[in-house]
Amino acid sequence: MKRLCILLMMAVVAGCSPDYRTPNDGKPVAPGEVRLSLTQTDPARAASDARAAVASGDRHLLGVYGYASYVPGADGRPSEFGPENWPAGILYIEDTTDGPRDGGHQTFNDRAVAYAIAYNKVVLASPVTAP
Repeated sequence: MKRLCILLMMAVVAGCSPDYRTPNDGKPVAPGEVRLSLTQTDPARAASDARAAVASGDRHLLGVYGYASYVPGADGRPSEFGPENWPAGILYIEDTTDGPRDGGHQTFNDRAVAYAIAYNKVVLASPVTAP
């Protein structure tokens, strides 16, 4: 009986954890895009990922697709460079959309936006160093 209860609990937890897999697995990533997994879009790791990128000289911002493409956390930011003219460029997170396929895709989409907000915040706040 105890095993049955454990198996049932595992099935319920598995059913509540939406799976996400990009339909583009195995295909090349389009220019101007970056392919990230559900794990890689964990907002808790965004700041450290951004600091590492900036330390290596990579100051790109992350964008997502929705009704229109946008840069979470940077749109409307007053600066000499609007996000659309960001000198280091913008990489859009592949497979983001305003029309998710299923619950797993919706979870990925939500995490990608949260990740991009946290990532862009660090990049925008980091001082630009001379080459």
